[in-house]
Amino acid sequence: MIAILAAMLFPVFAQARAAARKTQCSSNMRQIGVAAMHYADDYDEAFPRTMYVALAPLHPATSPEP
Repeated sequence: MIAILAAMLFPVFAQARAAARKTQCSSNMRQIGVAAMHYADDYDEAFPRTMYVALAPLHPATSPEP
């Protein structure tokens, strides 16, 4: 009897966990967007860089072969 009840409840718990993760992800994405907008407001409508490109290799072993 308990096994049947558990088998019925596990999918419900999995769906609730997935919904909670979706809500948390949505909240995190909103916070990132709000932070980017505040940054742009403070820095003359320029958004933060999304990628850093080094002008010189940091270590000789990482430099490409000529």
